[in-house]
Amino acid sequence: SLDESLVTKSSREYINIKNIYYDLRSDLQSKEIKTNIHYDYTKELLVKKFNMIMDRQSAIAKADAIQEINRVYEQNNEIPVDKIDLINFYEEIENSLSNILVDIKKTVTKENMNDVFDKNEYRLLYLLDYIQRKVYWYSYIKTGALVGITKVYILFSSKEDEKEHESIIDTDKFTIEDVPSYHSFCNCKVTYNKSDKGGE
Repeated sequence: SLDESLVTKSSREYINIKNIYYDLRSDLQSKEIKTNIHYDYTKELLVKKFNMIMDRQSAIAKADAIQEINRVYEQNNEIPVDKIDLINFYEEIENSLSNILVDIKKTVTKENMNDVFDKNEYRLLYLLDYIQRKVYWYSYIKTGALVGITKVYILFSSKEDEKEHESIIDTDKFTIEDVPSYHSFCNCKVTYNKSDKGGE
């Protein structure tokens, strides 16, 4: 299942993304800082990397969901071959990365470059953690729909999230907003086992 320490500053995925990000700073330090080509190239690399990570999280979630479904319902489903549509997540990532890079471009100078990049780095860390969790649990729920399981149950990690979100989700009728991660570093989980909710 999803690792609670999914994204840290020492994680391999984050190091790869951070390297792409700080390569932009190196380019800007040695060249004209307002040139679009450096920002466009960085965005292209980051989008590609994020999309690969999301695709992998989706595949892992499908396998994990089938394992739980088979255990809970005593079935013998195979992992569905159907690809789960992540287009909304791809678009969200592209927009979020664009915003980060536009903000850097608006504010960066030769003098404040290190500060600007250091201050915006946390946004990448939050974004990576948030989107991996969101894609994982979205795909986890969608997998149930693919094999005919209609309900999943949310295991909330905070009272605030519990107040703001439904605890039972219909796998055929739900929105992205219904799915954890509800925010960065959200540890809410999804289960197919009703008894995990305390026998509700």
